[in-house]
Amino acid sequence: TKAGSDHVYMLIKGEDKNHHLLRVSKKNGAAESYVNLGDDKEPVYDVDPIENRIFYRPTSTRIVGYSFN
Repeated sequence: TKAGSDHVYMLIKGEDKNHHLLRVSKKNGAAESYVNLGDDKEPVYDVDPIENRIFYRPTSTRIVGYSFN
């Protein structure tokens, strides 16, 4: 898990058997959104708590950014 100022990001295994990076509110514990990471069990990612973004490295030569509103 990693944490931002208002959220915690947790790696979970979904019902679809894929791994998801779940964004959970620190205020009420509600799951707000997620990113499907497929079969990546040990993702390399970092959190930008100010801009509510996640930077995920699916391969050694690629970085993908996700924004949450």
